[in-house]
Amino acid sequence: MTQTTIQTTQQPAAPVPQVGIFPDIFGKSPFAFLRDAALEGDLVQIKAGPIKVFLVSGADEFQYVLRDNQANFIKSPKLYDAAKMMVGNGLLTSQGDFWLRQRRMIQPYFHRKQIANFTQLMVDGIADVLDKWEDDKEYDLKHIMSQVTIEVISRTMFGKNIVSEKEMVQVADDLVFLANYIALRGYMPFVPLSMPVPGHGRYKAAMARLHKIVERIIVLGEQTPESGNLISMLVHATDEETNEQMTRPQLFDETMTMFSAGFETTSTTVAWLLYLLDQHPDIKQKVQAEIDDALGTRKPTFEDFRKLPYCRMVFQEALRYYPASPMIPRTTVEDDEINGQHIPANTMLLMFIYGLHHNPKLWDNPEAFDPQRFASDAPKQSSRFAYMPFSAGPRKCIGDEFAQTEGILMLAMIMQRYEVEILAGQAIVPNLSATLTPKNGIQVKLHKK
Repeated sequence: MTQTTIQTTQQPAAPVPQVGIFPDIFGKSPFAFLRDAALEGDLVQIKAGPIKVFLVSGADEFQYVLRDNQANFIKSPKLYDAAKMMVGNGLLTSQGDFWLRQRRMIQPYFHRKQIANFTQLMVDGIADVLDKWEDDKEYDLKHIMSQVTIEVISRTMFGKNIVSEKEMVQVADDLVFLANYIALRGYMPFVPLSMPVPGHGRYKAAMARLHKIVERIIVLGEQTPESGNLISMLVHATDEETNEQMTRPQLFDETMTMFSAGFETTSTTVAWLLYLLDQHPDIKQKVQAEIDDALGTRKPTFEDFRKLPYCRMVFQEALRYYPASPMIPRTTVEDDEINGQHIPANTMLLMFIYGLHHNPKLWDNPEAFDPQRFASDAPKQSSRFAYMPFSAGPRKCIGDEFAQTEGILMLAMIMQRYEVEILAGQAIVPNLSATLTPKNGIQVKLHKK
């Protein structure tokens, strides 16, 4: 077993427990390891055998890597080559001029004005899933949140009734598996992607099912005029500079990217949020009072968002406390230097968003769940790079407004109709995979109001 040590630019090297070679770190307790390592400094060197990796959790370092010198820090090839096994060359994985062209074509469809048009589709989708939940029945919170987000994505991207209920249940299971499988492949740098690993058969079957559904949806979009869903918009989208439209492979990759990215992150965030509210009844009471005053029992509209400022604050704090995308890997193109530390070319940097959001140099009492951090009159952070649940710079997530709108709608509508009881006796701990998920789920009992 290899001895792993941590070295920082701020203080002398500090010994850490023996944790084995780098792949073992990610196979046993990746979250705990990285959380503890981040406490050593804003820029931490992790050495495990022949691999050298830097863990980044400081705002200045984030700004330098993601904005100031972002051209020298590309998406880590080994990790994103693994992601391409699922989403192809979509916005998540593409780079350079091709990425810029795709971003330019897709960006208008995620404008705030367009999100307002999607709100009714979101509300109807959420309501349909909530109608199926049974009173006084036990559920896995993460699983039922996934059912909601998959329905919302289906409505907003594809239109109602294009994908059957049976297919959507299968898709939800497939997407959870694929996200974990791809994360596993990405963090196994010594194993070629061409070499099958456990789960490969299920990966092929899941991808075949998704391909069949997405192809059917794209064909339907090509055969109909532009309507109110994302697919039909993308099918007919034209690049203003080149007057070109997306090819069929490009449409497929972007559909897979939006489908997979929008499904997992919001469901994870709302699951964590409901758990956090259970742990903080005073905050939960304030949320409930605001929802009751603003909405009563009627369904929310986009115009209601200005009446739910505390819900937005709570959602933003949940994204700080448990960022759904806790880490952004980057790799240096050429030698660089960060705060006096030499970073060789072809070195991986783990931009640890969880460590950034819990950095005591940036946040007062970072381990406290405190929505008042995001009040309109709260003191501003010293750096805009202290908080970035959706990344930052040119590669900031295109769906940030979509996700926040969907998440707040889910929170409001669930709390209108159900009391969520977190069952006692659970060990609820974060697990680092494609997203920061509850390791063993969160078992709850739902009570209709």
